[in-house]
Amino acid sequence: MQSTLSFSFRASELIEQLKRSFNETLTGYWQIELVKVNGAIEANQANSGKLWYIAVVQGRVICSGSEKLSWASFLETLKSYISRLQTTQSKQALELLKQELSAKETPLLSKIIVEMANMKLVSHDDVMKALRLKILSDLDCYLFDYAGQAQFIPEPELLINAPMRGFELSGLLTEAMSRQMQWRQLRSYVPSLDSTLMLKSDAIEGSDLSAAQKQQLQNLLGQGRTLQAIAYHMGQDPLSVAKIFANLIGKGLVEAKEPKSETAYTDLQPEIFIVDDSLILVEQFRHLVTSWGYRVNYSNNALTAVQTMLEFKPVAIFLDVNMPGASGFDLIKQIRRQPQISSLPLVLLTAEKTVSNQWRAQWASCKFLAKPRTSAEIPVFRTELRQMLEEIAPNANTQNSTVNSQPIAINS
Repeated sequence: MQSTLSFSFRASELIEQLKRSFNETLTGYWQIELVKVNGAIEANQANSGKLWYIAVVQGRVICSGSEKLSWASFLETLKSYISRLQTTQSKQALELLKQELSAKETPLLSKIIVEMANMKLVSHDDVMKALRLKILSDLDCYLFDYAGQAQFIPEPELLINAPMRGFELSGLLTEAMSRQMQWRQLRSYVPSLDSTLMLKSDAIEGSDLSAAQKQQLQNLLGQGRTLQAIAYHMGQDPLSVAKIFANLIGKGLVEAKEPKSETAYTDLQPEIFIVDDSLILVEQFRHLVTSWGYRVNYSNNALTAVQTMLEFKPVAIFLDVNMPGASGFDLIKQIRRQPQISSLPLVLLTAEKTVSNQWRAQWASCKFLAKPRTSAEIPVFRTELRQMLEEIAPNANTQNSTVNSQPIAINS
């Protein structure tokens, strides 16, 4: 039995390996280390890839993601796939809920669902749909194009903390294969989730779209947004969103720009790490900073952020101040206790530009950067961010390039 609880796999082998290794006695996590296959890369070379966790209770999949299940990652999944949680009123309600949960030791996810249902934020069906879409989206990303290694980590506590009964693996894999065929048909229009979608302004103006539709597209894309960020903003399945924009691309109204290849990075490019519970802000920060020639890694879970950043080699770390589970100031203390990263430059990011926050940042030997609160402040933020990066993490390859105009989220 033990031999089935760890295995190596080549690209496209993971489906069959998972089928053979799953059984109804398993409760815990499949920890899967992934490496993107580029020609000669083999499974036994997958020693420095990204981690993917599949949470299992009695052989049924309950969730998946880049970290183990927590109430913070659970809420983030719901926000990503339940569109009404993107409204201002829902965001305010969720923020209050986060503050309440932060004061508790380990709240059960089932109780969080009940609390959210009582607040009229979600239904049980909403939660099931969101968790299933998150699992399918991860299968879209990792199931077919990666080699790697997998091992099962038992965790009986999941029996208590599981938010619901879960899904049969066979059904998920069947749907994932169907979705993969649909993605392949779309790739000539939208190469990947990291593709930046741009409006063709002249074509839009001359189209037969209504004024409301034109404004909606402008609000969604602005000066460019990745497909992943758009899907998150809409609270919808990325595959469904890709189909919508493939149609617009086919009509010549939108264009997709491929992301910079990961293989194009060199050791000369400084690596930045950011911790923020807002995936929208993280995505826009990443897109902006990579356009300046930096590599960016991130965590949106403050509770596991330090452990995650130890897997990388950043030269500077950006921290949000207000996050569920732990504040930016809490993370500073943890970072200073880790020899590998204790001396790195730290920058606190917050929309609350208070004297208290600035004083605490100075006391902790950190830099301080205020997030833009209005559209008028965005250009100033970009300039200050660029200047700060040149100071704490100079990049010789991009010293003379101009500041990118990529939009940054406001008040995130």
